[in-house]
Amino acid sequence: MKSQEQIEAMDDPPEDSAEKRTDFAYERTVQAASRTLMAGVRTSIAMIAFGFTIFKFFDYLEQGPSDMLGELSAQGPANAGLLLFGVGMIVLLLSVVDHVRDMYRLSDREDERFPFTASLVGAVLLLVLAGLVLVNLLTGVGPL
Repeated sequence: MKSQEQIEAMDDPPEDSAEKRTDFAYERTVQAASRTLMAGVRTSIAMIAFGFTIFKFFDYLEQGPSDMLGELSAQGPANAGLLLFGVGMIVLLLSVVDHVRDMYRLSDREDERFPFTASLVGAVLLLVLAGLVLVNLLTGVGPL
């Protein structure tokens, strides 16, 4: 059984209790959006890495000294790898745009400033790096 003091304390909660719960809800929502962004980043990294590997493997076979391919062309599979790389970049771009849109909507609703998270910064840096690698693959300019 609860004592009379406990019952009275339940009837009269602290004044900042609801505000604290709202603050924590905001933080949970920001963290959930960051986790969603990181899931998109993880998917796009897998696609980019697999596409890059396929492209470079068939590029190596086509330019290498061995005649492993015979009369077959490596251009088709290399293009498939390039397509996979491009799709990974599109997934990454859409994930970043979706995250930024959600954060702006959340920050406007809660009258908070836009929350820059480490996951957003990392995703944008990865997008820039993948873009540079794509330019290298298409033009042949650079160290790869």
